[in-house]
Amino acid sequence: MKTPSAPVPPSLRSRRCASIAGAITLVARCYSPGDADSTGSASQAINGTVTFPNNSGCNADQQQRVRDVMQVVRTAVVNDPSALTACLRDAVTSPSWGHSAEHIVSRLLQNLPTEVQCDNSNPGRTYGQDNWINAHAPLSIADERIVFDRTFLMDATNTTARLGSVLLHEVMHNKGDTHTFDTEYRHSVNEQVERCFRDITGDQTFDLARRSTMPTESELQTFGSDGVDEPYAIACPTSAPMAGQSIATTTTIFSTNGVISQGQLQRLQVRCRAANGSTVTTAGTAGSGGTLATDDCPQGEVVVGVRGYADANHV
Repeated sequence: MKTPSAPVPPSLRSRRCASIAGAITLVARCYSPGDADSTGSASQAINGTVTFPNNSGCNADQQQRVRDVMQVVRTAVVNDPSALTACLRDAVTSPSWGHSAEHIVSRLLQNLPTEVQCDNSNPGRTYGQDNWINAHAPLSIADERIVFDRTFLMDATNTTARLGSVLLHEVMHNKGDTHTFDTEYRHSVNEQVERCFRDITGDQTFDLARRSTMPTESELQTFGSDGVDEPYAIACPTSAPMAGQSIATTTTIFSTNGVISQGQLQRLQVRCRAANGSTVTTAGTAGSGGTLATDDCPQGEVVVGVRGYADANHV
């Protein structure tokens, strides 16, 4: 991370974890470290048995379609969950509630039958639009129950792998994983399971960030008044990754989405925390003066990326 020695007027805005360097706005994303909660894989995977209650709403063709889907799930997850686990280990998941890939898969590996129903989930909606509901499921229950939208289920353009990925997405709701519908949606546990399943079955290549492709260090171009700035690095120790930072500018405003700061940068501190720890330490301080405003990732998560901008007036 680079910062100028002389104050430069930045404008900062953060959703969850903010990073600041000179005349830019930086937004960071957090994820749970892959080995924070490893429970190991269970030997008995998802049951693979589908049940239909008497009032399931699924006709004979729809029931057979669901059985075909479950066979694909059974082949890709039951027989050998290692491919799904490996994909989830490499995924950037937020929020993850502190669960590792092994723990996520272990919950899928509970030996439970899956009850399936069918309905028309989208009265008044146009099929294929963003607000279309492919399936839905109750949250945090002891068994596995999902409901497929009949139109989505019987659309011939949807492969059984595609339908299987949605089934697993909904089963993760049963297990207690939920998501918002903002920019975090694609990085939820449900979506990562869905996308990893499509990837390992060859249905669609995983299209989100992977941990293995992230650079270990990025250096920004120098900036500031000519001849007065000399960039330098502040780094957390390897045992305690970066978990947040504190900043001081001439104007600081707190909001529900993090910290919004506008004015000249005065001081920056990098904050570090062990993967399984709760104590936050400071790696170093750049600059002086001002009142520090702190924005940390939730416990069990670390900062993994930043982005930024500045207008023509460096604000």
